Amino acid sequence: MADYQQQIEAAIADKSCSTNDDCALVEIGAKPCGGPETYEPYSKPNVDEVKLQKIAATYKKERQDYFKENQIMGICVVTPKPHVSCVNNQCVASKQNLQVQ
Repeated sequence: MADYQQQIEAAIADKSCSTNDDCALVEIGAKPCGGPETYEPYSKPNVDEVKLQKIAATYKKERQDYFKENQIMGICVVTPKPHVSCVNNQCVASKQNLQVQ
């Protein structure tokens, strides 16, 4: 599982941006009750989004399978989706204006 995390981190390492429209969020992992473990910002011009989403989906499925196979349960807390913007030419996630989805 760590390999997928490393692949995602490498894919989104360059967070440089010019405008807020350059920035987006990728869902990382999965929780036992559903939903992502976290969100990470990335720069759309600097990422192969199809490849990133494929890696993220594979990692999510692996986490879900792990929870099911090991009968792992967790607290059912929604991870709020942060607001993403371009700040000082870097895509950043902000806990202000959180979006619950």
